[in-house]
Amino acid sequence: MKHRRRFIFFEAVLLALILALTGTRSLLRADTSSCSGANVTIPFTDILNSQGAGFFCAIAQAFFTGLTSGTSATTFSPDANVTRAQMAAFITRTMDQSLKRGSRRAALGQYWTPQDGDSVGLTTVGTNPGGVQSDGADLWVANFGGPSVSRVRASSGQVLQTYTANLTGPVDTLIARGKVYVLGSTKLCEIDPSLPPSATNPSLVASGLVSPSGSVAAYLAFDGASIWVTDSGDNSLKKLDAHGSVILTVPLGAAGLGQPVFDGTNIWVPAQGGNKLVVVRAATGAILTTLSGNGLNAPFAAAFDGERILVTNASGNSVSLWKAADLSPLGSFSMGASSSPRGACSDGLNFWIVLSGPDKLARF
Repeated sequence: MKHRRRFIFFEAVLLALILALTGTRSLLRADTSSCSGANVTIPFTDILNSQGAGFFCAIAQAFFTGLTSGTSATTFSPDANVTRAQMAAFITRTMDQSLKRGSRRAALGQYWTPQDGDSVGLTTVGTNPGGVQSDGADLWVANFGGPSVSRVRASSGQVLQTYTANLTGPVDTLIARGKVYVLGSTKLCEIDPSLPPSATNPSLVASGLVSPSGSVAAYLAFDGASIWVTDSGDNSLKKLDAHGSVILTVPLGAAGLGQPVFDGTNIWVPAQGGNKLVVVRAATGAILTTLSGNGLNAPFAAAFDGERILVTNASGNSVSLWKAADLSPLGSFSMGASSSPRGACSDGLNFWIVLSGPDKLARF
């Protein structure tokens, strides 16, 4: 009996030793090499003895930044072929990491997203505010009632100036060539931001303006070369040349077109009719897709912060977010009862949302 107990004890010790040695051996086999003068260890064991050994540091960087996790817990398969599907996944992860780690929000650690209207900063602006745009330092809010344009400092939410001269029913603003253009009631006015408000600032640029189809309401977007307008007369998106002539018409098949935004590749157009968001390739005018759901409810304006698309829902008292790179929905968020969100823009750090219900500008 004693011999039997000793054998069982010996067997248990031997098994524990084997397991310990196996784990240690696996750890010791993890590939280690020098990168920028420092020893770097990654869990893969098949790199240094492969044709990809010279790319050890690049593989290590891809692993540590989350671009790849290998083909198993201990293998990277550096000499294996990469399929088109796998390459698409690598490219997408690279884009995502670049956007997340390179933005102003990342530098300031502002990864959070407000969950409701109680967690946003509010600034009181003019009566019945609509469109808003950022010049990088300040926000310019078109107040239809009044009428006026409010200049708000983005860093503090403080109203700096209010412009009133020559304005009639302003609905939208556009920042270009160092000026602030104000569109409304068939008139286009220009604000010189280097000068204080006066009887000649804003100044009248043109009157009797209508959209290309003859209707009055139009919202603007700029792709770096051409101006695009949403035309409520024939429910289309139109591209204009330098003289204001239409050079491309994109029928959107949806009514109630709102304020579009250009994300560097595509133009996102909210459409209240059918609660849709139409995505158009700027280079060709082709409709890529029409999005619905994700909280869309009378979508009014779209904004882009370098990573995400935000759309205001005028009837839903909320905003909806999408990931611009792959058009995936990120959810919708309440702005509070009777807030009636309308215009929106981004200063590269925060989204700014016009709440026409309480006449507020919200920092999201």
